[in-house]
Amino acid sequence: MKPENKQKNRYPDLLPYDETRVVLQPYKNDPHSDYINASYIESYNRSVRYICTQGPLENTIGDFWRMIWQEDVNVIAMTANIIENGKKKCEKYWPDKVLKVADIIITLQNENVFLDYTVRNFKLVKVGVSGHRVVRQYQYTAWPDHGVPVYPLSVIYMLKDIKSFQETQLKKTPWVLHCSAGIGRTGTVMLLDSALEMSLAEGKVDVLGLLYRMRQQRVNLIETVEQYTFVYKGLVEYHFGDISCKPANEMVLYFNKLRQTDAETKKTGLEIQFTKLRSLDPPFFQQKCLTAVTPGNKDKNRDPYIIPPDDGRPILKISPPSNYINAVFACDYGKLNNFVVTQYPLPNTLADFWQLVWDTSSCTIVVLNEISNKDQNCPVFWPSSGSLYYGSIKIEHLTSENEYFGGVLIRKFRIKNPKGKHRTIKTFHLHGWRREEFVPPQVDTIVQLIAKVDKWSRKNKSVPAIVTC
Repeated sequence: MKPENKQKNRYPDLLPYDETRVVLQPYKNDPHSDYINASYIESYNRSVRYICTQGPLENTIGDFWRMIWQEDVNVIAMTANIIENGKKKCEKYWPDKVLKVADIIITLQNENVFLDYTVRNFKLVKVGVSGHRVVRQYQYTAWPDHGVPVYPLSVIYMLKDIKSFQETQLKKTPWVLHCSAGIGRTGTVMLLDSALEMSLAEGKVDVLGLLYRMRQQRVNLIETVEQYTFVYKGLVEYHFGDISCKPANEMVLYFNKLRQTDAETKKTGLEIQFTKLRSLDPPFFQQKCLTAVTPGNKDKNRDPYIIPPDDGRPILKISPPSNYINAVFACDYGKLNNFVVTQYPLPNTLADFWQLVWDTSSCTIVVLNEISNKDQNCPVFWPSSGSLYYGSIKIEHLTSENEYFGGVLIRKFRIKNPKGKHRTIKTFHLHGWRREEFVPPQVDTIVQLIAKVDKWSRKNKSVPAIVTC
């Protein structure tokens, strides 16, 4: 609360307790340089296991690296992005090449980007001190502020990686965790790590008790019920989830093993896995799909039992009840709402389909149907040449961009709204997969389709891709 330290706090109401704060070795001519918004936190089996801190400010980057050196830290776990929802959550405190902070020189050695987190290795040298230190930063990039990741397993994998790295370093020093405020996401990771350690050591776990003790050392650790629940989900996933994730170089052996028949059940491993998956499906509750079954929307559904829940469907930006379409957002691995999955348009939902394409800012449509001119219930929903209006959306066929390869027809269109705004989209139309067939005739065609869609989506930063059949 000292006036000299106020500008070192990202949030004025989130301050470290005096009893547990990290005290920096002050500069000779500045007695107030001992302050940083950081706290020591006890883990399950060690008096000091974590240092919990806010995301560094521009004026505290030097203090942050002083703390890293002083506490002999070799792991930094960051659960935030620099910019989130247009707001700066943390200063970029690490270099792309080399950074000198006072008498500490930080050099980036390498960087590996994974789906959910990025790993950076740094070499630290202090002027006048022989040798160097290695510090590894884990930046978890798929964690929404005040929310939780899509899958707890990726966080568990990161924690395992951290432990493996620390074992190779032969150090029992604290590791630093931070998000923006250093309480919500940071607290979730600390609690999950400690709860996992307790469960493995004792065969039981006291999540509430662990969090209670942690909150005595830093204010407001874990901000939401969702974050608290995520810790339990992580524990369940770790102890009871099947480890179906395998290294890519083991997939052939793993697949061959799954194809073998179990002597007791008389089922293959694939059948057993799929049966278990079906048992985990949530029950269908029509009460969760009230919009889909209203009188004005019933005829917009191909199948009365395949309808979207109200909390997972895209809402068209037109007046209700016309804002309904039979579609749902779907996740890619580790990415929210990376797809919109929808039924093939009906004759009475063609305009709704193109409104969906416009409203979601999608540039990618994947069509998995074979289309017959005799089937009036599955109409062609694009112009074969020239342009057509579907509702208020104009679709112009760019004929020069047609490309056919390996069973996939690629078409290019320009889509324009009533205000004259437009963008270019592509449809990727898979041929050869008839509706009465459960699987496509050729796997390599699907692989090519995915590769082409991924390349186009990356080029245009197009999210989500709309998939229809």
